[in-house]
Amino acid sequence: MQCPKCPGSRLVAARVGDIELDRCEQCGGIWFDKHELVPALRENMPHLTASWGKYALQDTNQTRGQCPRDAGQLLRVSSAPDRAVIVDACPECRGIRLDGGECDLPLKGAPR
Repeated sequence: MQCPKCPGSRLVAARVGDIELDRCEQCGGIWFDKHELVPALRENMPHLTASWGKYALQDTNQTRGQCPRDAGQLLRVSSAPDRAVIVDACPECRGIRLDGGECDLPLKGAPR
């Protein structure tokens, strides 16, 4: 799959416990298919946060993207726990994208 926000950059498989997610090799954004976000967050009890680290002030946080599953336009929604975190969601397939640095999941198998 292609990254919703980085033209020409692909998503590679990464794991959190038993859950396989997709992470952009370039921007660090994470794609969660329907029903993957909550179990992934429960796995290690991380939280959504705007502590950007190496992803500080990326243009990807300011742009809308296309769903990597169905190419529909992603909706940008503020996270309830932290309004600084903008969640990109697909209204069709119910997938969710978090920009690099918005979630402190300990991913295995993807570049950081």
